[in-house]
Amino acid sequence: MLIDVKPLFACAVAKSEPKIVERILVSVLPELMAHHINITPEMLESSDPIMVPEALYLRMIQVAESLTGIPCETVGN
Repeated sequence: MLIDVKPLFACAVAKSEPKIVERILVSVLPELMAHHINITPEMLESSDPIMVPEALYLRMIQVAESLTGIPCETVGN
């Protein structure tokens, strides 16, 4: 199943600071590369969804919550 990560990043930015996007992306870079997925902060500003495999999405949630210290429970589409 594929899930849109944009709501997760929006939640993280709302609960933290703007650079949190880069911090999350750097933290999951090996996983992104393993799935041949390229996500940039600029892509997150577009209106198009960014779909990733569920396992990667769950990893991103874990990293976002670890970095922000606050739950970012979102439901992807």
